[in-house]
Amino acid sequence: MKRVAMMPKRTQLYLSIEQFQTLKDIAQDQNGSIASVVRNAISEYLSKKEEATDARWENDPINKVIGLFEAEEDLSINHDRYLY
Repeated sequence: MKRVAMMPKRTQLYLSIEQFQTLKDIAQDQNGSIASVVRNAISEYLSKKEEATDARWENDPINKVIGLFEAEEDLSINHDRYLY
């Protein structure tokens, strides 16, 4: 996923008291804000999710057939002509 600098989008979350207190403690330890802790956590989660998706695609068995066959250069454009 390509990251593009954009204007931030304001949002609201409902957290349990325990979640809020934990985030508050982490933010204090890092001399930051709860918002920055949440943003960093979300960025890390999305990055790991993207890596997992990429790994699944790279290991997909269908990728082994890429390049095994020869076809007409215009096959993707004129496939109906070749099929019917």
